[in-house]
Amino acid sequence: MLCHLVGGKDTKAMARSMRVTISTARSHTQRVLTKLNVHTRLEATTIAVRSGMVSGDTGDWLL
Repeated sequence: MLCHLVGGKDTKAMARSMRVTISTARSHTQRVLTKLNVHTRLEATTIAVRSGMVSGDTGDWLL
């Protein structure tokens, strides 16, 4: 999910690629935001890239 956020995918595209409903994708996104203690997708993306969890260039996991 976090890789999808870094990749800039919207909820509909994330749901399609994960083969889940849009509401499930929203729920997963909200859980990621809660776990990272942020309020926006941009904040989550920034934390993921700055902490070295996800590549900002490719959106791939680095850990």
